[in-house]
Amino acid sequence: MGSMRLEEIKARARAGETVQDLAEAAQERVQVMRDKLRAAGVPIYERPQKPRAEATRTLTEAYLRDAYLTRERTYAEIRAETGASLHSIHRYLKQYKIPRRPPVARARKLSAAQKTEIRQKAAEGVPKTQLAAEAGVSRTIVYRVLGSARAGDEG
Repeated sequence: MGSMRLEEIKARARAGETVQDLAEAAQERVQVMRDKLRAAGVPIYERPQKPRAEATRTLTEAYLRDAYLTRERTYAEIRAETGASLHSIHRYLKQYKIPRRPPVARARKLSAAQKTEIRQKAAEGVPKTQLAAEAGVSRTIVYRVLGSARAGDEG
């Protein structure tokens, strides 16, 4: 053990000296010192294992199948019920091979008549901000409508 005797190392370890300090004093690698201390029966402080969060214990396959597929709960609703993170919910759904539900299609914001009206007013020189406010959409949507007219999409 380098320059230190085993009895001296054991005494210093029991006095609370860290494994890293002991390894340095004995001119050993930390892992080698840790292994030798364990072999000599010297208790070494080990970082306690982090207990599994209570929330993830409730994310059983049966629960997720019932909540997600049968009752059609969203990730946010499952999180509110269990306290689990969205990441954990997603990971367990994937682990249990529970299929994702198809995304819900959003309603179209503008009808074909509204799009035509936006195009006509834009051609007359009405500011895009005003067009957006009148239609109840963002300027980005107005520009998309105008861009789709140039691309040949009239719907």
